[in-house]
Amino acid sequence: MKKFHPVKGKSVYIIFHGKALGDTLAFFPYVEQYRIVNKCNVKVYLPRQEMIPFLKPNYPNIEFLSEEKYIGSFPGGPPSGDNIFFKLPFDADNVQAFKVGTSWDGRQHMPMQKSASECLGLKFKELKPKLSFKDRGRPFKEKYVTIGVHSNGP
Repeated sequence: MKKFHPVKGKSVYIIFHGKALGDTLAFFPYVEQYRIVNKCNVKVYLPRQEMIPFLKPNYPNIEFLSEEKYIGSFPGGPPSGDNIFFKLPFDADNVQAFKVGTSWDGRQHMPMQKSASECLGLKFKELKPKLSFKDRGRPFKEKYVTIGVHSNGP
């Protein structure tokens, strides 16, 4: 008798709501881990579409949804049946979403990545994202300092 697995072979939509670069990079390895562990088809929507070229080459088995495809996929609401949805609203406006059904008690009390593994029902193990980009070398030979002025932190 085959053991029933609710996700195996099905399409699972993982929707990122937060646009923070660091959060997306921290959480993305768990999307791949979820796909591997559950042997399912994962479709991901990232609101920061410009991140897709950095992730897609190293995650060929994940389908990245364009904004048009994401919105067009659900006329009249999300489909039912063989589709499962996880919304990962990792941003300051949605902190309450993580307190339901998890032991998460605020970002300062656990590693950021652990909240992603808990939301997806995975064992926590620190994972690094696999990125693809051209190394253009140092822009200057001398020592220099860079300042990131486009941060979303307080």
